[in-house]
Amino acid sequence: MLLNRNKIVEAVKQISIISNEMKITFKSDKIVFESLNEENIEAKTEIEYITGLDNDIYLATNSRYLIDFLSNIENNDFTLGFNDSSLPFTLEDENFITIVMPIMI
Repeated sequence: MLLNRNKIVEAVKQISIISNEMKITFKSDKIVFESLNEENIEAKTEIEYITGLDNDIYLATNSRYLIDFLSNIENNDFTLGFNDSSLPFTLEDENFITIVMPIMI
């Protein structure tokens, strides 16, 4: 899935203020970012994006991994590759690829 770096960075930073652990849900017409926090503090934001998915899929991860990747790429577009919520996913651009292990929720 091809994504825009600037929109993702902004959403991830908003959630990481509350919690480093986050859930990203890919819906057919948007991407939802939610904090995973044991306290009663919640954060949620979303960006409009046509994913082309028939069913919702979510990824739970530490926001630091996303921010580290996005801070080290030069292009505005990058690819997020995933198969299932419980499996590792990839983040890649032309010159850099990283594999991220999900958090089990």
